[in-house]
Parts: sequence; C-alpha cells; structure tokens
Amino acid sequence: MLTTEELDRALRLFLHQDDTNVALGWEILRGHPEQFMEVRIPLFLIWHLSCPCAIKTDLGACIQQLFSMDELKDWQRALRLLASPSFESHSDLHQALALHEAKRPF
Repeated sequence: MLTTEELDRALRLFLHQDDTNVALGWEILRGHPEQFMEVRIPLFLIWHLSCPCAIKTDLGACIQQLFSMDELKDWQRALRLLASPSFESHSDLHQALALHEAKRPF
C-alpha cells in the first residue's frame, strides 16, 4: 500500500512531459489497484486531458471500472462546459459551476 506522499508522487509523474516518467507513474499506481478509488478523480482528469497514447487504453479501461457510465457522462459534460471559450448565458455558467461543485471530491 502506498502512502499519501507516494500516491502524490506517482500522480505527479503522470503530469511530467517525459512519456517515460508518465509510464513509470502508471506502473507504480497499477501495482496498487486497491488505491485507485483514492485517486480516481485525478486519474480521470489526466486520462481525459493529457494522457499519452501509450497508456491511454490501459488507463481508460481502469477509468471505466472506477466510474459508472452516468458519472463519466457527468464529468465529460462538466469538462466540456468548463473548457468552452464562453458561456451563452449566466445560466450556463451557473449550471457548469453547480455541476463542478457537486462532483468535487472534497
């Protein structure tokens, strides 16, 4: 079992520009599947936003086991809303923020 600090280091490897470090972070985490739920939100965000092709398939399979289909759709919708260049109305912005707040892990 990884400590909180070790989990944090493995996740930081995922954000590295070097694909070798990203693969190392995935190998470390993959060796501890019992802890995936603790880091499922960062794993989803990494998979969705910046995952290199070499591990995207493996990580995607993991993500599909960690989230229900409804949760995945909600997260993907929230990311689309938050990434849109502008909101059509105050209502759209409010909806995006409410969805984000509802899904925050803390």
